[in-house]
Amino acid sequence: MDGMVTFGRTSLVCTLLLWLSLHECWAAVTVTASPKVEVIKGETASLPCTFKIPPSANNIVEWFIEEGGTRKRVAFRSVSNGAGKSDEGTRLSGRVTMETDFSLTISPVNVEDELPFYCQVTAGPNGVGEAVTQLKVFCELLSNEL
Repeated sequence: MDGMVTFGRTSLVCTLLLWLSLHECWAAVTVTASPKVEVIKGETASLPCTFKIPPSANNIVEWFIEEGGTRKRVAFRSVSNGAGKSDEGTRLSGRVTMETDFSLTISPVNVEDELPFYCQVTAGPNGVGEAVTQLKVFCELLSNEL
């Protein structure tokens, strides 16, 4: 009989460990962004970012640009309380906002804004995920140039 109790406990422990390992796989941070957003110079660009994360009080969404191999944050927003702001001291200062749906809006867009934009989601102990959007900026052709 004692062997049955040990077997039952072992099975219970194995089942619990399997459930926990699968739970960790499900708890991964998944971030999705449009691979490319195209806009005409002077217009407004909207770069969407969606994600799936487990609930946590520490979840934050940040947008970064990359220049010369260095990333600079341009905006951030808390997932839980919605508080966020744009960072000062970047080439996008005064022209960028992070919307409540976590998309990044740039207005007006300059040719120099043609950069990779990274949407990074930090989910506390559940990890970090990111996706990148390449912003492509076109100059408008005038009808007399055709």
